[in-house]
Amino acid sequence: MLSGRLRRNARGRSRVGWLLLLAAGVSCSPPGRGGPTPQATSGVTIRINQLGYRPEAPKRAVVCALEPRVSATFVVVDERNHTVFGPSDAEAAGPFGPCAATFRLDFSTLRREGVYRIEALGASSLPVRIADDVYRGAADSPRPADTIWPSRRARTR
Repeated sequence: MLSGRLRRNARGRSRVGWLLLLAAGVSCSPPGRGGPTPQATSGVTIRINQLGYRPEAPKRAVVCALEPRVSATFVVVDERNHTVFGPSDAEAAGPFGPCAATFRLDFSTLRREGVYRIEALGASSLPVRIADDVYRGAADSPRPADTIWPSRRARTR
């Protein structure tokens, strides 16, 4: 029979294992019909502010292409797949890190609140939210790490 501490540690590892399996399953599932093109298959990634943008603030994103590209245009589409911004030319920014070409996308004139996607070079971004409250709760901290995973500190008795 396992001692209480060993049983709790084994149960915690089991939960972590199940969470990792769930995360892997979700990340490997194909997009729904009509959904965005998976960024990994196109060799193009669109980097956005994942919290979102305030309506009156500057709104910029970056495209990273793994193969050299000379120019790019982009559009912003709403949840019904209607173009609400663009097509607009992207500003070439040269290679950076693993990106053979990068482009800066400026869609600051889009001020209507909503959820959008940016499409460029055959790829689509994650959902982009524009709203006044996008930063609400951003400074809230999650539970400390040692409450999720038990501390490995030496215990003396």
